[in-house]
Amino acid sequence: MSHYISRHCTWRTTSYGDNVSISKRDIQTLGEHFDACRQSPSHLFALRCVAESTHGFVTSRFITTLSILVLVFAAGYWSM
Repeated sequence: MSHYISRHCTWRTTSYGDNVSISKRDIQTLGEHFDACRQSPSHLFALRCVAESTHGFVTSRFITTLSILVLVFAAGYWSM
């Protein structure tokens, strides 16, 4: 099996047994990424976390959640 290795690509995710060396460009790019993450709106991140945890809770208890919703709507309809 032959592997094609491009000469113009300098990004490596493994050292292939060699000593690990980090270039200044890698450190700069990582710093830029961290800066972009810090500047992202934290309220949207928090909202996404809540949505994901709610989705996980509801999907694991789908029948129970559906039954409770039906009971709430039925109680609201009959109380009118």
